[in-house]
Amino acid sequence: MNIHKESLPDQQLVASIEKYLTDNQDVKLLFMQLDEPDGSGHTHGYGPDSPEYLKAITTCDHLFGRVLESIEKLGLLADSLVILLTDHGGGGADKYSHGSDHPMDKQVFWSCVGSSIAAGTEIKQLSLVDTAAIVAYALGLQAPAVWDAKLPDSLFEVTMKKGVE
Repeated sequence: MNIHKESLPDQQLVASIEKYLTDNQDVKLLFMQLDEPDGSGHTHGYGPDSPEYLKAITTCDHLFGRVLESIEKLGLLADSLVILLTDHGGGGADKYSHGSDHPMDKQVFWSCVGSSIAAGTEIKQLSLVDTAAIVAYALGLQAPAVWDAKLPDSLFEVTMKKGVE
């Protein structure tokens, strides 16, 4: 099994991923973590009243768009499941931190797109840990029964109705 990993500032990481995708079009799994929104939240505060935080999110959106564009240009999008999520919220109990039981700290953004996902699909209940079961399913792997992660019933409904499991 070949594993390639890099740790770079966000802009450099995306440039490296673009090159990696061009050179390795048989990639099976790509994980990308952009750190600047979290760093900005700790420095300038989380939430919509922090212009620096919102700017970091906008930059992250642009960078993520570049990676999606590369995937699409290389013809990889039709066979891909792309998941975009945050690892935590922030700004609940402390405007410059996260990790408390405050709802703002616990709420995350989670979205995905792929050929087996019907446009506009809504998931009624999802835990951040369910991402592991979703990724395993997309890779054709069986999630271990001991995992807390569960596959949301409605996410791959289109595929399951076609008899593909």
